[in-house]
Amino acid sequence: MKQIVVNGEKIEIQSATVLEFLTKEKKLLPDHMVIELNGNILKKDFWDKTGLENGDHLELVHFVGGG
Repeated sequence: MKQIVVNGEKIEIQSATVLEFLTKEKKLLPDHMVIELNGNILKKDFWDKTGLENGDHLELVHFVGGG
């Protein structure tokens, strides 16, 4: 198990977790969000290839439309 920080909250994940799995597990819509990993915005093309390491910091930003 690894500990990461997601939007300021510490969570535990499986050792082999990739970013794309985390977004699916949390039922997030990838077309409506941006992910920042350790201070760097990560392109969607890399979500399925990016493994998460102990101590990583993620910011998940969701876009919400409205009127």
